[in-house]
Amino acid sequence: MTRQELTYSRPTNFSLWIREKCRSSSTGFVNNNIDHIFFDYKEVDRRLALIEEKHNNSPFLADGEKHFFPLINKFFEFFGKEINIKYQGFYIFVFPDDGMGEIETLSFPMRIYPLTQIINDDFSSPLFVNTENELIERINNFRFTKKGGAETHQSQDFGNTARQTRLSAPKIDS
Repeated sequence: MTRQELTYSRPTNFSLWIREKCRSSSTGFVNNNIDHIFFDYKEVDRRLALIEEKHNNSPFLADGEKHFFPLINKFFEFFGKEINIKYQGFYIFVFPDDGMGEIETLSFPMRIYPLTQIINDDFSSPLFVNTENELIERINNFRFTKKGGAETHQSQDFGNTARQTRLSAPKIDS
């Protein structure tokens, strides 16, 4: 079992301060968090997957998320191997409920979409997960696609086909 989560108990003072003091998202300033980062650091292949949680059967991303999430996705696609990470992908988990009930009320069936599919407004062919046990098995084994494994990552250009640049890995000092 993982430690107690406090996400929905109350916003932090810093979160409230950012909303009040910093620029509005209408100016292009994005303040975002990624809902879940699954990282298996004890395994040899050090798998990592990013998950955004959506509710009320709505897979839609906010404008800021449409710009920020592909950037983070592309970073791990490019640099995952260089930092000894087996990147499994960025996925949108869509639940039919509002997400505010008790833990026992997690609703099914839920859907899993690769981020690239949502960015391209393709809401067809999600992976349907029908039971809690199936979801547990998929999370524990990083199985978020119909084929059973992680999405095969092709370097995708999210709207900018004229420029494809291979970046070099940043130097990390110990």
